[in-house]
This record gives sequence, C-alpha cells and structure tokens, in this order.
Amino acid sequence: MNFLKKFIIRTKTRIIHSYHLQLLLYLLAFFLVILSYVLIFWFYYPIYEGKEVSLMKSLLFVMETITTVGYGEFVPFKTDQMAFVAIIIMSSGIVAFFGIINILITPMIQSRIRPTPPQKLSFIPREHVVIFGYSRVIQEVIDNLKVIGTTVVLIEADQDRALQLATKMAPDIQVIWGDYHEEKTWKAAGVTQAGYIILFLEERISARVTLGIKKISSTEIIAVITDNSLEKYLKICGADQVISTKDILGAITALHALLNVDPAILENSELMKDVLTKTSTVLGSCQIVRIPIIRKSCAIGRTLGDLHLPEKFQFTPFAIMDKGQIILFPPDSFVLKESSVLILLGNNANLFKMVMNQFITPHKKQLTAIIAGYGDMGMMINRDLTKLGIVTRTIDSNISSNPTILGSAEKEEVLIEAGVNDAHFLLVVTNDDDINLFTTLMARELNPDLTIFCRANDPESVSWMYQAGADYVINVPTIIAQALGRLILYDSSQVLMNMRGENLLVVRYYDIKSTEITCTKAIKTVTGSSVIAIDHSGDLIFPGNTDHEIVPGDAVYSFGTPDQISRFIGFL
Repeated sequence: MNFLKKFIIRTKTRIIHSYHLQLLLYLLAFFLVILSYVLIFWFYYPIYEGKEVSLMKSLLFVMETITTVGYGEFVPFKTDQMAFVAIIIMSSGIVAFFGIINILITPMIQSRIRPTPPQKLSFIPREHVVIFGYSRVIQEVIDNLKVIGTTVVLIEADQDRALQLATKMAPDIQVIWGDYHEEKTWKAAGVTQAGYIILFLEERISARVTLGIKKISSTEIIAVITDNSLEKYLKICGADQVISTKDILGAITALHALLNVDPAILENSELMKDVLTKTSTVLGSCQIVRIPIIRKSCAIGRTLGDLHLPEKFQFTPFAIMDKGQIILFPPDSFVLKESSVLILLGNNANLFKMVMNQFITPHKKQLTAIIAGYGDMGMMINRDLTKLGIVTRTIDSNISSNPTILGSAEKEEVLIEAGVNDAHFLLVVTNDDDINLFTTLMARELNPDLTIFCRANDPESVSWMYQAGADYVINVPTIIAQALGRLILYDSSQVLMNMRGENLLVVRYYDIKSTEITCTKAIKTVTGSSVIAIDHSGDLIFPGNTDHEIVPGDAVYSFGTPDQISRFIGFL
C-alpha cells in the first residue's frame, strides 16, 4: 500500500510538472471520448431511429456535433433519447474546446509573455523535506534523498532561478517560488506536514525564518551556517540542528596534520577525539571514518592484513581512495602507500585506540604548516594546529584577516616568503578553485616533498587538483551534503556517504520488522548491493564473502549504486 501511494504521488507530480505529458493525456482522453460517442451512436441509432448506420457515418455525426457545423441526413431525430445523446456530445464539445485553450493556447501565450514558476504545490505531501535555498551542496543533498525515496520540496526566492529549477527538476522534485520570510510561502510548501526543514541561507535570514516557522510548526529545522559565531543564536531562535560548514572542513583538514603529532600530546588533548568525531559518522555502535596515509606514515608499505584491523579493533576497510580513484573491498594483500585514504567501518569505541596504535607517525622535527586562505576555515585550522604545537604561517590577500603574509598564495614570491621550501604541510583552503589549483601547482614545483591538502568547491575541480600535485582533495559539496544526509531519517534509512566519483553510496537501514529471516547473499543477488556490516544489538558483524542472517531488530549497512540502494531499501 505504501509503495502504491508513493507511485501515485510521483506519477501525479510527473504529470503536473510536464507539459508534454499533460498534452499527451489530454489528446488520449479526447480520442477515447470520441471513440465512446461513436460506438454509442452506432449501437443505439438503429434501435431508436430504425435505420442502420455505419461506423464512418457515426464518426461523421459525432464530429458534426462537437464542431457544431450542422447536420445532414440524421436530423431531425424521431426519439428524445437520440436528441439527449446529441446534447451530451455538444456539451462535451464545449468542454473540449476550453480544454484546448488551457492545454494548447494558454501555454503558448504565456511563453511569449513571461512564464512564471509555481507558487504553490499541486498537492501537499507528508513527512517530506522542505529546503530553503539552492546550491551545489543542496543538489547533492537532493541526489542523496532521492535514493531513499524522500519527497523533497525546494523553495527558491529568485523568480528566474525558480523557473529554471522547476523545469530542470520536474517531475522528481517540486519547486516553488516565494519569499523566504513570508508565512504564505511556508504554508504553500507544507512545512506543518514536513518531516524536516533545511535552511541553506544567510544566517540572519535563517534566524528570521526559524523564528517564524516555529510559531506554526514543530517540524525539525536544520540550519547550515558559514559563520560559527552565529551558531548559538540560530539555536536560540529554535533551530534543532546547526551544521557549521567551516567547522567540518577545518576538522577534516586538521586531521592530516594530527597524524604527525607526538602521541603523548594527543593523549592529553581532547582535540584528536573532537576531530575524529567531526570527520566521521557515528550511528549506534557503528562508525564510518576516513584515515589518510600521510607521508612517512608507519603504515606505508604494510598490507591491510598486517594491520589486523578487524581482529584488534573491530574495523573493516571497505574502500580505499587513491588520488580520487576508488578501490572497493581491497584484499588483505593490498599494500598501503602515501596519499591513500582508508575508508573503514567499525566499532566507535575502538576508533581512538586504532588511530593511535596504527596510524600516528610522530615527526622528530618541529612541524610547520602554511595555510593559504585565512578566512573562517583557515582561522579554525590555525587554531587547532597551534594547540598542538605546530608552527603556522598564514597567507591571505585581505588585510583585515591579519595574515602572516599579505598577498595571493598563487604567486611564487608569496609562497617563498611564507617558507614553502621548508614547510611540512600546505593547506590550500580559499573559496576560489582557480586560486587553489594554481597555488597547488606552484607549491608542488617549489617543494616536491610537501604534503598538500586542497579544498575543491566544484566537484569537477577535484581531478584537476590531483593532477596539479595535491595529495588530498576535499570536495566541499559532498562533505557537507553527507553531514546533512546523516541527520535525515526517512523510512528507516539514511545515506551516510556518497562517493560521487564512482556514483556509490553507503546507506544504513534499521528497524527491520519482517518476521522472515533474510540472508546477505540473497540481498546481493536480488538488489546488487553489498552488505558491509550488520549491527546486531550492539555487536558488529562483518559478513565479507560469507552468508549471514539478518533478523528483526538488526541495522544493516549496505554499499552500492543509487539503483542498487533503492532496490535494497525496497527489498527490506
């Protein structure tokens, strides 16, 4: 029944947002009406009028009636019954005429004047996600939510952009145009019936919207911010969750430097645990984490089997990223090398211990780091690295940021002045991909041994940055979208990770209620997705190549393409 309801809603949405489908359905309905009238006239005319009539002449009569051009041999009728049939057909002709105006003529006139995007929903869904504002991050969030079958409503304040998005996203996503501050826009999007509301707006606008919505709805609000100083104010306004993009990105960047710090310092600092928490996904007793293999790491040259991660720490590697390329389910014989990133899933209680024992490689010399881009994100990175005794030098062209070196990091003389020739790390985190690319290219030429971490705001820039010499590249939209996706639960499923390069996702499905016992191999056969872990009452099970039972109450972590994940959710 739930599947049928979703099918009806999506079909209705597809028709409402597609002019071509509307036209096709109208023409089909018109044809069926004509056919019905022809058959009715052909069958009843001989009965009531006492004359035989062919199908062709029946069609002629119907067309004469609908078009009101006049009759020939069939009129006047002898009986009231046939006169009544003629009246019905005439009435249908009038309705059909106005239908032609609405379906064919009105859109043509509107297209020549100025089309307008919809300002209200064709129907109000329930437990949907309402998103305020659009960006690359939101596009990735939408892509993730579509996989688990979430209904999404997008609000856009710019008329032209709303029209473009409505045309582009139909029929899967309903887009409406309206002022973010107005209550009529909120109600038009169905915020009172929504499951989640995501605000991807300027912080002050988000605060005002949050205050207004909380007066009419108890729906959970998730606000995305770039200015960390405003986080507490969003929570005061009523935001249930506040995600700081700069905080997450800064933590991921700092993690690469932390793996070179003296373990004694890290054991006495909460920073390492804080960074690991922000850069990983914790759900129940399970955690997904990325561990970079940095230069001179003790893990370089060792095989996965040598680390004994499943046996010692209850963590299993299900993928390795190497310069943007993904290796799925690497064998125990896989040899680790510099710049690789291990993606592991395991028991969160053992994460800190695993990192400290297997991946920390203390550096004997004083560590130095150059931070190119001293905005909010650069300041956070500088704060965290300074706490750990790492000497930092900052570069920015904005004098108000008070950087160590004033200038553009993509210039050779500026990098040399910052000490790039002797530095251990370069963290390129400006919000301009072109500057980040050329800074990476220049720094790699000046210091081949430098560990370079680069920020990419556009997913298409990732491969170029690796080619320019970056050791690690963070795709900003993907990381933030994953952080948002982990907060949204829909039909007992959540998207935990999206590896866009290979179009692969990791999804958690829990609350299994079926009384029938399912096996992992059956899931693989039917859906194509792979079960990488089962959380059974807090005990983590890694099926690997063996067949394992899944029983009610288990949480299942699966890995696959969007189509495979959709089948996986439908199967359970």
